Amino acid sequence: MLTARAGASLAELLVAMVMLGVIGAAATNALTQQGRVRTRVVARLVAEAQLREAIAPLLADLGAASPAAGDFTAGQATDTTVELRVAAAEAFVCALDGGDPATVHLVLLSSMLGRSIAAGDMAWLYDGESWTGAPVERVAAVGAPVDGCTQRSAAAASLVRVTLGGAAPRATGAAVRFTRRIRYSFYRASDGNTYLGLRAWSASTGGFASVQPVAGPLDRAGSRFRYLDTLGSPLGPSHAAGPALAQVIIELAGTGAPPAGRAVSIPPTLRATAALRNRR
Repeated sequence: MLTARAGASLAELLVAMVMLGVIGAAATNALTQQGRVRTRVVARLVAEAQLREAIAPLLADLGAASPAAGDFTAGQATDTTVELRVAAAEAFVCALDGGDPATVHLVLLSSMLGRSIAAGDMAWLYDGESWTGAPVERVAAVGAPVDGCTQRSAAAASLVRVTLGGAAPRATGAAVRFTRRIRYSFYRASDGNTYLGLRAWSASTGGFASVQPVAGPLDRAGSRFRYLDTLGSPLGPSHAAGPALAQVIIELAGTGAPPAGRAVSIPPTLRATAALRNRR
């Protein structure tokens, strides 16, 4: 009597191999797709982090500005441009110049964001009750000792001689702060791409210096400035630089191609809010 032998036929083995091949191909394809999605998501997160890092100085400048004190320029707060004055340095008067009432010697206490005092800046002089503005005409470093002033060796302080175009402090020890006009705007560069750029006021030319890129390339259609009051309501152009201004919204939309040149199919986006001081 013959008995059946356990095992699989050749046809069954072929079917099993084909099924394993299909399953393996599907699994490989799924892993490949998952890897691509992960790569795109990571690239987008990196690009968004780069955008956030790039606009950090803008957020710092806006956060320190006061619409109530006139830090924003009327007519220059639009969806493409925001112009404001920012802190450049702080100092105190250590000596007056007897021969020139508009010239003083200052001990420079700090410099904001790498800025230094320059002609064309505004000096704000405190008389114990209020701040009075005067344009800076000349700035010169002082190497020799000056009566009443101590030249410190610390990097955060130095002695400078400043000539003002208006009222000078009447006494030593008076606090002085310096501000500078700057303009952030979206612009199209020579490569055809849109960038967020920064221009600083230049006294030598009587206008803003050449634009320096801050972030980009950007999708112009999705990048803009918006202005809100204390209730979160949008402000029109006629009020965007006035005392009602409480928040500036910065919206940046990437093009899908980060600076490294790697294609990103999911364009990076960033929405940041700068809450303003809104006080004098």
